Amino acid sequence: MHDRVVSIDTDRRVVRTRGGQRFSYDRCILSPGVDFRWDTIDGYDARVAESIPHAWKAGEQTLILRRQLESMPDGGTVLIVPPPNPYRCPPAPYERASQIAHYLKTSKPRSKILILDPKDSFSMHDLFTDAWKRHYGYGTDNSLISWISGAEGGRVEALDA
Repeated sequence: MHDRVVSIDTDRRVVRTRGGQRFSYDRCILSPGVDFRWDTIDGYDARVAESIPHAWKAGEQTLILRRQLESMPDGGTVLIVPPPNPYRCPPAPYERASQIAHYLKTSKPRSKILILDPKDSFSMHDLFTDAWKRHYGYGTDNSLISWISGAEGGRVEALDA
């Protein structure tokens, strides 16, 4: 069934669709969809994302990121700013950091990744940091990846594009 919900009667526990169907429920779980919250970082919006990509959506955004990584000089810095909780895929920013780190280690070994995170921990924190220690020197003076928690000043509130 594919239709749009137009009302939910929580007292009677009935969902009504645009097509006129009614569905009774014991429990109703809503999934209104996911989208960007452009209001979380002052100065970051859809227009700015054309040059400073979020790269969360495949297609043009990931292509922009790829071109920027390829054109970045060896010794450059990649900045990753994960969103605050909750969001769709909690490990995603750290998976992305790991993928970029692999590319940098093999193609631009003098480069660094800086993760400025509003959170003080993240999903699978120990798993990621253990892998980063093994592969990228995490926690050493020569670490390819640096993670700054919210408590350590990692909270980004504004961007001057």
